[in-house]
Amino acid sequence: MILYETYVGQIFPDGFQDDEILAQLADSSFSIDLEGIRNTQARHLLSKILVVNAALRPTCHDILKSAFFQSGLDTRQYDQQFGGFANLTQTVNKVLENTETLLAGMDALRRQILECTEVNVPRLFIVIPESPTTAWKKLTTIGKGSYRLHLLCEDDECPHLSDHPGYLIEDPTPFFRKAGPIISFTCKLLGQIASTVAGVGKIPVSVITYLDSMATRPTEYFTTISKVLDELNEGTSTVQEFKRVQGPGLRELEAFLNSNDPAHTFGNLYKTVNNNGEVRYLCRNHYHPE
Repeated sequence: MILYETYVGQIFPDGFQDDEILAQLADSSFSIDLEGIRNTQARHLLSKILVVNAALRPTCHDILKSAFFQSGLDTRQYDQQFGGFANLTQTVNKVLENTETLLAGMDALRRQILECTEVNVPRLFIVIPESPTTAWKKLTTIGKGSYRLHLLCEDDECPHLSDHPGYLIEDPTPFFRKAGPIISFTCKLLGQIASTVAGVGKIPVSVITYLDSMATRPTEYFTTISKVLDELNEGTSTVQEFKRVQGPGLRELEAFLNSNDPAHTFGNLYKTVNNNGEVRYLCRNHYHPE
């Protein structure tokens, strides 16, 4: 009771005779309000001490070992802090697991696109509307307006846009019908990259800002235009269909670049061969000639 009265600042129970106090303490419904005690350790210790059933009260030895006297965390504080840490750890582990799954899918998609042996031109490219519009959201309007074709650096770690302004496509529908499946697959890949914290930094801020003017987020643009292009090409979103149309799509890209990039600068990308004998088109930051 001394501990209680010390924290509450008044005698318990104030204004009662001894026999009345004993009667209250003996009542099976007896309880005492401890909410006014701010010290968590004192409040927790008193909640154990001030109970009617003596068998449930802690011994003097237990009281002296309590966090209140030992200056440590009591069980409630421990649960509040480390229980929260445990939940946070579970959440972080789940995020890491999902990220690993996503990265595995990204790698499989990238390898699927790059395994084509027709390597006269870069194989990763996307299109972005020349002017802000929502025409790309629907099959009936996707061919309206002009687009810019952007070639991507084929870095094995994280493909990304180059620093080139892109190539103007004034009549996109014929190009979409032949090269659409490759654009779709690359948009899927870039959309997955953009959904990761590290991947966001691979997309120029100017591009993100521009896409934000047409969509709620960059990933919406990549996901939506990919679906519309799949619809335009009647289900070429599967790997099997992609293999069938990848060659013609790359030949269409090659013809387009021959007309629009006769010097073959390829969006400031450089052709190289890695240690595995695989051809890659890389930006100046990733290109390291022997």
